[in-house]
Amino acid sequence: MSNPSLIAEMPFLEKAPDNVVDAFASRTLRARIPAGTIVFTEGDACESIAILVSGSVRVFKIGLTGREITLYRFAQGESCTLTANCVLSEQRFPALARVEEDALAYVVPAQVFREWVNAHSFWRDYVFGLLSQRLATVMAIVDEVAFPRMDARLADFLHHHQGAHIICFGSQQLEALDARLRASEVKTSGVLPLQRD
Repeated sequence: MSNPSLIAEMPFLEKAPDNVVDAFASRTLRARIPAGTIVFTEGDACESIAILVSGSVRVFKIGLTGREITLYRFAQGESCTLTANCVLSEQRFPALARVEEDALAYVVPAQVFREWVNAHSFWRDYVFGLLSQRLATVMAIVDEVAFPRMDARLADFLHHHQGAHIICFGSQQLEALDARLRASEVKTSGVLPLQRD
């Protein structure tokens, strides 16, 4: 093992060949990044990629209405998938990234990272592992946002419109809805089923 202290901080390097560990030690910058720091904004060029030793970073988008949606978070031993994509494709960053908890990271210059991915299967495997992990996370978010169950969407709507007069027509699951509303402590006078004559 060529660098035990580095491997203690970056356990994913344990399976790396010695020359990969040595290159990582000599060509990266160890940096502390305080909580609240915006690391990237939408449209930024990606001149480096950080791999976290500690802390966490939230990657998110802001819509036209100002509403935020979290795409994913990354922490120890991980890196930002969008940054990896931007570095490898030489594209601009398509979201925002903010440090949530004080972070300690190894920062790899973009050109060096591209060289490593081209030269070493270890780095290609690392990047593909990041991509598959993040793709699963983002797909779960899409499912949650775009395809929630109707009863969950209705309960959420009622929760945000407490006190408004709302009439539900033709629901076959009114008892389940009533139970869900009561469980979420939404103030209702009960659900009144209405039927057509």
